[in-house]
Amino acid sequence: MRPDALFVDPTAGPMVAAAAARLDSDDPIAWVRGTTVLGELLPAMTGYLAVRTRLFDRALVEASRAGCRQVVQLGAGLDGRALRIPWPVDVRVFDLDDGGTTEFKQTVLGALDRRPLSRHIMLASDLRGPWRSALLDAGFEPSVPTVWSMEGLLVYLDEDVGTSVVETAADLSAPGSRLIVEHGYPAATTAGATSAGRAALAARGTRLGAAVAEPVTWLRRLGWNGTVLDVPAAARACGRRVPPAVDAAQPDGPLFWIATARRAL
Repeated sequence: MRPDALFVDPTAGPMVAAAAARLDSDDPIAWVRGTTVLGELLPAMTGYLAVRTRLFDRALVEASRAGCRQVVQLGAGLDGRALRIPWPVDVRVFDLDDGGTTEFKQTVLGALDRRPLSRHIMLASDLRGPWRSALLDAGFEPSVPTVWSMEGLLVYLDEDVGTSVVETAADLSAPGSRLIVEHGYPAATTAGATSAGRAALAARGTRLGAAVAEPVTWLRRLGWNGTVLDVPAAARACGRRVPPAVDAAQPDGPLFWIATARRAL
């Protein structure tokens, strides 16, 4: 809603209102303002998520225009890209997340007077389980070039699970497929700037548990030729301050990295 917004998501307001309703709030906006925001729990994240969204949007659109006719968002959450991005007409967007999240998202989107700008398939499957078969059963075609999105996901998974997710995506990818992925550096799991947030997440049964120190080497081992993006430069190009989470000048250095990659032949 900012005049200088980096993206516009018409589904965000209804999602917030629906979430507030489930918590018996009569005033969704007051409810949001009264909650602890991410920037308070994790000060290093201030300003980061909008820039991250912008980077993911651009990478996904570029890949779809370059011939990737399937978009797979793993751990899609409440993202509204299927409704807000002008995809090529023959693109299919697969959103995969756990059952509760997917059911909630389907309910909210179903009540909106908006049509997806692509064929939108929402799948309920835990990435710790047989998500590969769920994706194939939903019509995913391994022979079609695909762009995979892993945003705000891998740092919350156990290391072996995250590794398996990235490797499985490569295994399901036709030549020409791409990946846009975010993960944490080891400092994200130990830095003082994330201590309050890590404690709050732990109280909710979640943790920042996984990390990768050498992104390019790690991606290559799992079947992808990757390049780490210069997120600080992207922030400055958008007219934003460099978020502490990606600022090498911070005491703990950058906490998170974002990379784009192509399927290794």
